Amino acid sequence: MFGGGGTYALSGALPDGTVIAVYDKVVGGSPYPKAYGTWSAAKCMVKVLLLVLLSSGAFAQSTIKRDADGNFIQVSKSKEPPVKTGHWYKDAKGKMYDVYVTSTGKFFVTKVSAKTGKEYRYYLQNKDGGYPVF
Repeated sequence: MFGGGGTYALSGALPDGTVIAVYDKVVGGSPYPKAYGTWSAAKCMVKVLLLVLLSSGAFAQSTIKRDADGNFIQVSKSKEPPVKTGHWYKDAKGKMYDVYVTSTGKFFVTKVSAKTGKEYRYYLQNKDGGYPVF
């Protein structure tokens, strides 16, 4: 058991099997342990490596495939640009906007913010919360 009060940064410098107590409160002037455990540097290292490997897979942006000749080709996931539908959207002020559709079937118009001057997408929805059908 190691102690002396305060907060400690647990590291691999502790010998394996060291008993660690987590104190929650003081009862009768003495610390009352909330939980006990034993230190294992190997378990901590495995947890860190597993976390790094799982998170790196989440950020992968491309896929490698083989062509007919057996060569490896990188295929990146690129977004398809939105397509103009040929329909118009008229807002409450009477301004007309071209309606676009995304590759996932969502309809939107592009507007310009009065405060910042930046262009943004305004997605169109029905009263029911669904997307319009043209």
